[in-house]
Amino acid sequence: MVAPVAATLWLCLDVTAEVPLSELDVSHVIRPAVGAPLADRDSLADLRKGDVVRVRIKELFTPYGDMQLEAVHQELSITQNCTWAEISAKASEGRPVFGRVLNQCPGGYAVGVAGFVGLLPYSRTTAATAQRVV
Repeated sequence: MVAPVAATLWLCLDVTAEVPLSELDVSHVIRPAVGAPLADRDSLADLRKGDVVRVRIKELFTPYGDMQLEAVHQELSITQNCTWAEISAKASEGRPVFGRVLNQCPGGYAVGVAGFVGLLPYSRTTAATAQRVV
């Protein structure tokens, strides 16, 4: 089965339009689908049929006769809260959280995880990690 690349949105007056899924995430949901609360989502990209999302009309009529929509960028704090909740859930379950080592700093390494910068102490690294960073 091929994964969809666009979300088809129903607008009033029986008008439909599409928004690329790459532009939407859970932070755009203003009312989740019935029986699918946001707290139960696996990731930020876990949009479900029935979610009500916030979009803006970019072009009312295109040369193709349809409407062009764009995702309304949410406040940074909403996205950060969703991301932090996802990281915290993985950490509490003992699942690994993947990130990128940014640089060496006093006491360990600065690492980037989903837009957050954290400290990876030397005591939590292996010799292989230290060789790749230095």
